[in-house]
Amino acid sequence: MLKLNDNEIVILEIRKHWFIIFAKGFFLFVAALLPLVIYSSYSDFSSLKTVHASGNFASLSLFLYSCWLMVLWAVFFIEWTDYYLDVWYVTNKRVIDVDQKGIFYREIATLYYNNLQDVTTKTKGFVETVFNFGDIYMQTAGEKREFIIRSAANPEEAKHIILNEYQKNLSAADKDSYVANNAVI
Repeated sequence: MLKLNDNEIVILEIRKHWFIIFAKGFFLFVAALLPLVIYSSYSDFSSLKTVHASGNFASLSLFLYSCWLMVLWAVFFIEWTDYYLDVWYVTNKRVIDVDQKGIFYREIATLYYNNLQDVTTKTKGFVETVFNFGDIYMQTAGEKREFIIRSAANPEEAKHIILNEYQKNLSAADKDSYVANNAVI
C-alpha cells in the first residue's frame, strides 16, 4: 500500500509496457509446446527400448510433461508478479520507485524533486520504437545515484510530466525562499 504525505497526490503511475510480459509469456508458451513437438517428431522410439522400467512410457512422459508445465506456470507467476508490482509513482512532491525483486522482496526508494539532476529516456531498437516503450533514467544528487525503470510505457510523456513537476516544485521553493528572506520581523 502506498502511503502519501499530507497534500500529496499521485499524478502519474509508470509501469512496464505490456509487450514485456507478452514476450515472456510467448516464450514460456513456446517452451510448453516444445516437449510436445519433440515427442511427436519421434515416431520410432527404438532408442528408448533400452530403458528397462516397469509401467507405461506414455504415462511417464505425461507425468514429466505435467511437471514441466507446473515449472513454467511458476516461472510465469514470478514474472507476472515482478511485472505487475514494479511501478513508479510520480506525485506532486516526489517520485516513488517500487522495485519488486522476486516474490517476497521489494525495495522502495523515494526521490524528492530538490535532489533531481537529470531525466533521460532511451528507446533502443525497432520494437521499442514501434510500441513506444523504453528506459527512463533519473540522475539524483543523493546516495542512490540513479533511478531506473526499464521498458516503461510512453517514456517521453513520463519524462515531460516529471520535469513539469520538478519545475513546479522549483518555482514553489523559490517563492518560499523569497518570502522567508523578505519577511518583516
